[in-house]
Amino acid sequence: MMRVLIISLCLSFWMGASVAVAAVPGLPKQWLDKAGATQWLAAHPDGAGFGSRDGHIPDGCSDVAIVFTQGGKVEMTEFGAAIVSFKGTYEISDAGEITLNLEGKTSKWPVMHLFATTRDAWLMRKDRKTGFMGDGDLNFGGTPFWPFKWRRKTGV
Repeated sequence: MMRVLIISLCLSFWMGASVAVAAVPGLPKQWLDKAGATQWLAAHPDGAGFGSRDGHIPDGCSDVAIVFTQGGKVEMTEFGAAIVSFKGTYEISDAGEITLNLEGKTSKWPVMHLFATTRDAWLMRKDRKTGFMGDGDLNFGGTPFWPFKWRRKTGV
């Protein structure tokens, strides 16, 4: 009986988190447009690191790090059964949509928006879905937990 209860709780959490569109505490109502996002990233010349953490094992299970550097460069690292990194470039449209072009990544990464305040920043999917989403490659644990939070340094 206890096993059924635990399995039910895990499934309900996983299913609920994977499709939820939830409010993020402190998140501004509007994302940054191209000028705002470009200016925000330029204000971090050593790189702006964002981390996706599910809260269990740091740099394990479903964690993903995205680091934006100068010159339109980006690096993403998936932490799972193996650590897999992808390098590439990013583009910001006039509407503030951030697209990653990652060399060697088999799945297309979702379009994102950058939300920022004077103290914090988040990367959110354009569709605003939060929780575990299957955006990773077939690296065990490659289902990052959205949104991504700014880490104030060039790693997670």
